[in-house]
Amino acid sequence: MKDLTCGYSVQIVLSGKGVKCYFENINYTPIRKIYRNNIKQYYNFKNNIKDIKMLEDNPNNDLEKIKNPEDYKNYNNNNYSYRTKKIKKLFVRLGIGTKNIDVTRVLTMHKKYVNIDVDKTGTIINVYGYNKKYVGSVSHRLYKIVKMNVYTMKGGYVYLHKPKQKIPKKK
Repeated sequence: MKDLTCGYSVQIVLSGKGVKCYFENINYTPIRKIYRNNIKQYYNFKNNIKDIKMLEDNPNNDLEKIKNPEDYKNYNNNNYSYRTKKIKKLFVRLGIGTKNIDVTRVLTMHKKYVNIDVDKTGTIINVYGYNKKYVGSVSHRLYKIVKMNVYTMKGGYVYLHKPKQKIPKKK
């Protein structure tokens, strides 16, 4: 898939009916902290230190502009940390009628050193990067999640190392 001149790459192939891997964009809004039964509830200051610092950083110093505390709260609600963000999540489905497994934690484990690509059909997962240790770590964790069931032959395996199918014994 990727041409790596001096890097490391591991391909995990997914096979079986309904076995698929895909990226999905999900809207995410961080939870705003509300203090209950806390000292901060009883000691209400007009301006927090952070808010004062924000007003000091403002070149216009519009202190007269915001006089009511309610207006100040509305002014401060445009904070960037509470906006809805789009997050790219990686899901794996190991058959028809099974739940999707969220593998985003593995995807973001060594974000600086390792990248993960999925082909258009969703059957080949390519883990690549320039650090052999991190590529191996991420690909092994991903392989443990999607490991192939040798009886049903559904799941994933490392490229060119396909396991042999076992025949169930009848009693």
